[in-house]
Amino acid sequence: MLFRRERDLASVLWAVALTIGAVGAASLASGPTLTIVWAAEAAILAWLARRISEPRFQLAALAWLVLAFVHGLAIDAPFDKLFVENTDAWRSIPSAASLAVASALVGLSVFQWEPKTEVNLARLFADLLAVQPWLRRVTFALAAVTAVYAASLGVVGVPSSWDNGHVAVVALWCAVAVALALTRLRTASLGAAAASVVLVLAYDLPQLAETPRSWAFAIVAATTLIVSLAYELRSRLSIEIPSVAGLALSAAVGSAAIVELAAGRTEGVCLLALGALYGAVGVAVLARRRDFASALGIAGLALALPASVELLDGTWLVLAWAGTCVALALLARFEQRLVYGSAAYFGLAFAHMLVFEAQPSDLFVAHSHPGSGAPAVLLLVAAGAVLARSDRRLSVALGWLCGALGLYAATLGILEASEQIGGGIDTAFQRGHTAVSSLWGIVGLVLLYLALRRTSRALRFGGLSIFAIALVKLFVYDLAFLSSIARAFSFLAVGALITLGGFFYQRMTQDVRV
Repeated sequence: MLFRRERDLASVLWAVALTIGAVGAASLASGPTLTIVWAAEAAILAWLARRISEPRFQLAALAWLVLAFVHGLAIDAPFDKLFVENTDAWRSIPSAASLAVASALVGLSVFQWEPKTEVNLARLFADLLAVQPWLRRVTFALAAVTAVYAASLGVVGVPSSWDNGHVAVVALWCAVAVALALTRLRTASLGAAAASVVLVLAYDLPQLAETPRSWAFAIVAATTLIVSLAYELRSRLSIEIPSVAGLALSAAVGSAAIVELAAGRTEGVCLLALGALYGAVGVAVLARRRDFASALGIAGLALALPASVELLDGTWLVLAWAGTCVALALLARFEQRLVYGSAAYFGLAFAHMLVFEAQPSDLFVAHSHPGSGAPAVLLLVAAGAVLARSDRRLSVALGWLCGALGLYAATLGILEASEQIGGGIDTAFQRGHTAVSSLWGIVGLVLLYLALRRTSRALRFGGLSIFAIALVKLFVYDLAFLSSIARAFSFLAVGALITLGGFFYQRMTQDVRV
């Protein structure tokens, strides 16, 4: 009777009654039973509030739900049950499940009512009415998270070991993320995938043994790739930052799993297969999501790099990188962005060649087989030529670079041939340097001749530059390190070629003036 006439006073009495009821329930029940009782109270009050359109009961339902969560997560189903090794995690399932069910029922009981300005709590009820849509979303999200937590408590104890149990928990969370990604709840799928990543990085990485931890990494890597792909395919933007972040995490975590699970050539093969997978997915989505396909291609090429280092070395590694450069340059006819990948692999092959295969010191320090790196240099010349033809912006720079590399390979070849002729290493090296000086002079003369015939300033600059380099070599290296006979032949050869070059230059300059 009082409720119909004085609802505010009746609400106070209801609050007192509910408080007494909470204390009474705590006295009569303990452990999971108390959490279940309070969760049931929240669900019943939420249903009653909707049934009679009374927001006061909804407030009471929320209060009971909060009490149930505080007691459940603090006493009945604490997080220690999932993150501290134990054998009775399953005992907490009823409490967690009751919280999930109660949250879902409270969300289902959300309703709209006609605001009444004559009541004393009008402002509070107006605010409560405004947040009804958000209240539904929050309670449903809370129900979903709590349900997954309850399922995790059950899954973690199924395998024979705690570590394997946590791998099963990771698989459960990832399955939820994938399932959400296949629905319209793509933002929720990102949250689930992010939670899985946090789980493996914050708990599995420091706590689990190497093998189960690696399998957890592999599961998360596959999940983040699937979720990122599903999120990207449903976007209207050219590319989504969460998708790129998920792809990067997938590549990083997947690589970590392979490094821990495999070793040696098997590791290289697995990394190469993972990179090929990203590349294949990129090709599949190229028509629809070009930017994301480019990101997938970058991931694939990045993974192929350590894989090739693991599988190959020496000139074979240069061959693999140069071949990748050529393949990407040819495929750039269909996707122009592949030129960047081709250029990147050309740069890697070039750096590896200079540091390991054909070091500049091979030109000036006598040792056996100075031309062993010449094949690697020639591979770069071929790759650079193909890359130059695929992109006009690089054609001039690569043309000169390939010419310089060709001269470098010829120089190493002369030094190697001189050693094969016979004699001691020092004698053969000095004999070879005489021929090298002659070669450089001849190349400079040819370039100068072509420049004057075609009136090309670039070729003229190149020819004069090579003559200058040959002269520097004569006075800095040959004069200091070669024998008197080898030094004399070097000076005679270069001097004759420079004289001949000056003659051609003067003669053709006169012809141009006439």
